[in-house]
Amino acid sequence: MSELNLTPWLITWVATMVAVLLILSLRRVHTGGLIVAYFLTTAVNYFFGAAIHALPWLDRLDYIYVYRGFVLTTWGMIAFSTGCLIFLLVSRIWLERRFRSVPKYTPEEKLPLTYFFIGVIIYFVIYPLIQSIPSVGLLGHSGWFLMIAGICLAAADAWRQRQSGKLIRWIILALFFPFITVVSQGFMSFGMVAVITVLAFVSSFYRPKWKILVAGVIFMYLGLSLYVTYFRDRTEIRETVWQEEAPMIEKVNKFANTLKNYELFDIYNVRHLDFIDMRLNQNILVGKSVEFIDSGQERFAYGQTYLDALLALVPRFFWPDKPMSTGGSELVSRYTGEAFSELTTVGIGQTMEFYINFGFWGVIAGYFILGVVIAFFDSMTGFWLQKGEYKRCVFWLLSGMALLQAADSLVEMAGTMAASIFFMVMINQFVLSRVSPRLVSIRALIDRTRRRKAL
Repeated sequence: MSELNLTPWLITWVATMVAVLLILSLRRVHTGGLIVAYFLTTAVNYFFGAAIHALPWLDRLDYIYVYRGFVLTTWGMIAFSTGCLIFLLVSRIWLERRFRSVPKYTPEEKLPLTYFFIGVIIYFVIYPLIQSIPSVGLLGHSGWFLMIAGICLAAADAWRQRQSGKLIRWIILALFFPFITVVSQGFMSFGMVAVITVLAFVSSFYRPKWKILVAGVIFMYLGLSLYVTYFRDRTEIRETVWQEEAPMIEKVNKFANTLKNYELFDIYNVRHLDFIDMRLNQNILVGKSVEFIDSGQERFAYGQTYLDALLALVPRFFWPDKPMSTGGSELVSRYTGEAFSELTTVGIGQTMEFYINFGFWGVIAGYFILGVVIAFFDSMTGFWLQKGEYKRCVFWLLSGMALLQAADSLVEMAGTMAASIFFMVMINQFVLSRVSPRLVSIRALIDRTRRRKAL
């Protein structure tokens, strides 16, 4: 396998990301962290899985699949970065001309907290009641995004007011997202993506940048350590979490007991490497799909999944007879020839989906267009954040979060984005005018109580 060396491609991946980070660090570039977040979530699903196969003490039979999948994804990320950078260069001029007369706003200080608590109410109270209803359940899931957006805005507000202590507290709160998703759903991935989104958002305005780099390296190591610890006891955790009759305290205690035996990630521990290979290595499936199609066992989809993604933009509430779109495990099985348990959800990821439609050039074109789209949402998020217009900032941020599902299908991304856009219009136009005054009154009451106790 000496001719199939992963190391140059790993270096290429890192160099591409460094180039993107350098461009984004320029002060005149508007960014809200979405580009960085997508790069990092993609790295979780592809880069680490390839990196462990480059280790000389790890010899696996599926190396050829990993190599093919990672090379294809690396080309895709080069195309993604090119699309992002081209749009950023053009948008800097376009935004200045389009919104030249827009003044700087005085940020609404209560708005971040309002968004956060609305998200908490929707996700923890409303969502469990409506999640089985078509389309409406997806809207309830947007409450999770609103919680994330609320923390992002609160962190930005703390930075604007030069309150570093408050900024740190909001970041610490964000670090609890993986614990919430494990205890409530049995999955850690959603929580990790939430943490990545918050840290990427903070990196868009925080100075100096070297501190972000150091914090990022530390977070990456601790994140891998948390993952291998969770994966070690994942089966037992899910058995408890998925028992509807089990009380919440029992679920919390189950995960707490796992954390008592916390394991630091060890690059020489083959068991840890196995955990990464099993769930954080989409390259294997991509490589198998390439071989499956090349051998003539399946034809290209020629845009069928793109059509499904367009159909997903229309809520089933408005189109009850909308054709069911295939995705996830079904598509992966069809294009790899592998069967998966009905209890197992296997994400197809963008690399594989782009490839099964139009091959190599489908990957290049798909990632390039995705880069332009994410850069658009990212630029609008950063622009309105800089202007202090929090409502518009959250609208673009929340909508863009739907595109950070690097391991999911385009159908899931499109459906989530459509729901998020509709959700934010409803929140900004109808909910804030009723909820925000009440929250301000409650906060004022709390402040008065604190002052009385101080006296």
